[in-house]
Amino acid sequence: MLDLTLGQHRKVERRASPRYPLVLPACLDDQLYGTTLNVSRDGACIAVPSNLPLFDTPAFSSLKIKLSNTERIAIPAIPVWHEKSSANHLTVGIRFLESGHVNPEQLEAIHKGLARIDEKFASETRKMRNLAEEIKLQCDLYDQGHPKDDDRIRFLDIIEQEARARLDAAFARAWKLYAEIPPEGKRAHQLYFQLMLHDLLEENIEVNRHIYRKPLGYAGDFIMMNYIYNYHDGAYTGATTFERLVNHYTCSIPISKSNIGRKEFLKQQLLSTIERCEQPRILSVGSGPLRELTELVRDGRLNKPIQFSCVDFEQKAIEYSKAEFDALEPAKRNLISLEFILGNVVAIIRNKGVREKLKGYDLVYVSGVFDYLSDRLSSALLNQLYQSVRERGRLIVVNASLDASSHRGYYELLGEWNMYHRTESEVLRWLREDLRSTAHFEKYPSCSGYLLLVLDKP
Repeated sequence: MLDLTLGQHRKVERRASPRYPLVLPACLDDQLYGTTLNVSRDGACIAVPSNLPLFDTPAFSSLKIKLSNTERIAIPAIPVWHEKSSANHLTVGIRFLESGHVNPEQLEAIHKGLARIDEKFASETRKMRNLAEEIKLQCDLYDQGHPKDDDRIRFLDIIEQEARARLDAAFARAWKLYAEIPPEGKRAHQLYFQLMLHDLLEENIEVNRHIYRKPLGYAGDFIMMNYIYNYHDGAYTGATTFERLVNHYTCSIPISKSNIGRKEFLKQQLLSTIERCEQPRILSVGSGPLRELTELVRDGRLNKPIQFSCVDFEQKAIEYSKAEFDALEPAKRNLISLEFILGNVVAIIRNKGVREKLKGYDLVYVSGVFDYLSDRLSSALLNQLYQSVRERGRLIVVNASLDASSHRGYYELLGEWNMYHRTESEVLRWLREDLRSTAHFEKYPSCSGYLLLVLDKP
């Protein structure tokens, strides 16, 4: 066994083939994450966090190196020397036990490609990875000696605040540097950022994996909304402390908390509409998991018959919402006449049959839709939905706020959760001139990440 922390254990390493100074994600024995410092056909040097206790490495090890966003190699290897290279890292010399895994020409091509990455951005990205490695190792070492969930949750409560603050600052710095990259270079820099961080913050992190891989075609689907609703406050998902920490971080950043605030705002609007209308008719466009309604029904907050229509563009979202609603107590849900309509934005704008069907509502609200639409489509949809509102009715449109768009280095740069973040003036431009006097923006606690546009029909 080789202890990577006991003093300086240096052996002579001889590599005949050229060494390429490549900083790439690496993992030793599927448990110790680090980065390569240089790679050749015969071996590599890797940097790993130095806050290791007695960390046993088998005589024969597997070294995985991520060469690109789509290619990873696994090489039988053995550590042959190590030394403390900084206050926070050890450098470990690795000898490959088999040849043919690494092509020098490929290493040369990777080196040329990485040379095009802005050095300030690359440096910040490497620091970001080092931080993630450090936090993960801290969590993994605790898990090794504490198998009980209660102990792990208590430990998570202790470390989470500091970890969150450090992650917040790191992603903010990365986003600031990314914003300065010329448009033609942004995609290459985003891919580099993902290359360096995905094995730690995406591949084994349930919520982030869903965001990045977008199984339903976009990140903010009904499954993602349920992750946020279920795991934003004092509840965790994940098999390890590190997984729980990162999942909880994702569900608790400001834009995620604003989704909770948005839901509570919509619940308030539903109750207000039901109170003022004798026979309320309500339309939700982009209804998703429909939690604002099902929670009110579950809690017994609705006391009169309601006609409720839901339009969504995803069949699975409709199937989920219907099943959740049908599972509620019959005595509570029987007051709701619930209708689901599968339809898209184009159908609402252009299909006369759909337009005629969606008329005469006391409240129409649209959430999680305009964030993904161009200004042209947004204007057409908003003005069409205004026609769905009856006299003295209300239309509510929600869009991500540009002025409160923190953590984009996390959910956009890393996760490719891309939204149109807008200002109030940009949203108001969607309206016909004659409608602008009916419009105002409302504020709601813990919902600063969204603009809440309200149009009251005379």
